Amino acid sequence: MSILSIYKNRMKASRRVCESHWDRAIDNYKHYLGKLDVGGTKEGEYPFMSKMTIPLSYELVETVLPRVIGKDPEFTPIAIEPSDVAYENTARIAIDMGYNNPKLELLGEPIYLKLVKGVKETLITGNAVWRVFWRRENTKRIEYRASLSRTGDEDGEIKEVLRKAKELKAEDEVIYTKKSVDSPFLDDFDIRHVPFFHFFPDVSFSEPGRMRYQIERYWMTPEELFAEADIFKYDKAVMDEIERLVASKRIGFTSEIGKDFLQEYNDLFANVDDPSMSTDDDKIPLLIVDKMWENGQTVHVIVNEKYVCTGEKGMPNPYDVKKNPFIFANDVTIPHSYFVRGEIDAIKKLEDGVTDIYNMRFDNLLQSMLNFWLVNPNFISEGDEFVPIPNTITSVTDVDRAVRIISGKDVTSTAYKEAEDLIALVRKISGTEDYVKGQEGQTLAGRTYGGMRLVQEMANARFIVKSRLFEKMALKSLGYFILELSKQFISKDRVIRMVGE
Repeated sequence: MSILSIYKNRMKASRRVCESHWDRAIDNYKHYLGKLDVGGTKEGEYPFMSKMTIPLSYELVETVLPRVIGKDPEFTPIAIEPSDVAYENTARIAIDMGYNNPKLELLGEPIYLKLVKGVKETLITGNAVWRVFWRRENTKRIEYRASLSRTGDEDGEIKEVLRKAKELKAEDEVIYTKKSVDSPFLDDFDIRHVPFFHFFPDVSFSEPGRMRYQIERYWMTPEELFAEADIFKYDKAVMDEIERLVASKRIGFTSEIGKDFLQEYNDLFANVDDPSMSTDDDKIPLLIVDKMWENGQTVHVIVNEKYVCTGEKGMPNPYDVKKNPFIFANDVTIPHSYFVRGEIDAIKKLEDGVTDIYNMRFDNLLQSMLNFWLVNPNFISEGDEFVPIPNTITSVTDVDRAVRIISGKDVTSTAYKEAEDLIALVRKISGTEDYVKGQEGQTLAGRTYGGMRLVQEMANARFIVKSRLFEKMALKSLGYFILELSKQFISKDRVIRMVGE
């Protein structure tokens, strides 16, 4: 069987399992973002005039998030082999340099930000995936040069030209110029947060370490793909075919991922979508690039689910550490399943109920506060009209028969105690009681410092599992990949500048 057929079969099997979790993830994101989509009823079909959303999911996620990654993680490398003990401090410096990269922070892309985004997706959907890679980018830099016609120096280094000019006492003849040059900017470790529907796992195994294959998906411009092809020496005949398609503006195709799902995803995030895979002037022509990793040894690159760029045997893993380059995170783990549950899954139907009750209550409040009027225009004085605005006067010829009021019944808060009960139930299920959020609430253990501290510790105990799981799965993998990729890609000169001779 050809590798393209194997890839398509694997994608089909993985997608069949993934799609229900994608739909669940979209539903969870709608609750987190406060989109009114209660019980499958869209906003236009919602039966109540008031269209408020009660953001319990948002409150829940933002309460749990800082307990998992409220600050930068601390990495403590410990040598296992006696011969490595001398290099513990070097490893610590390397991890610190990889994690706290000032150039990534300058770009607004610190690794902490990508970790936070992934943790938030974990809390919302249950799963998150990060892709590790070594990032190389050039930038334009202004370089100042000098020229001296007497010595024949043109566009030379300023110090050298000035030295010659001083010898000839011709400093006034030096002409200074500046030009834009390509300069290396990034040559560093980085991670990329993979969207939840861009990762296709081997459905036969729940533990990522046992998976036979893992497929990641990218949207790439032709220029990005061609640059990557030059680095990794993709099949020239296949790349020539893709180049012809790009030149003839025939790169668009229909992805097997359902358009309904893509539409929902793009409505939610305003991200790139299938129509952007076109050649219209106002859209960026994109290619879908799938990379299928097998046991950390081999990677197959397939473009637009059709063109295999790495031949039948694929290409060797470009990283010296022969592992699939992914970092994983789980929230509420489910035995025997790769896909797990997020914070929102257990409470979103309760949140829907609270939203319905609040909207129903406010509709009734409006009805009780804004009276209905029956008006007989035959008994309104000529040239006048009835407008129910306080302190206005309407002339009528017969008070009894001109206007009649219909008052709604007063709505008491006791009639809607169910909403308060549901909110209390949500907080009980999620563990985000007032004590967890630093509020006093009811003094269950008295107002003493010791009593408050004990209650808060007990309330926070359930979050220890989440933070430990994140540490064991994500942070240790991150530190490991920083060390291994730094060992492979950082030059000797850079090591000397980092840690000394």
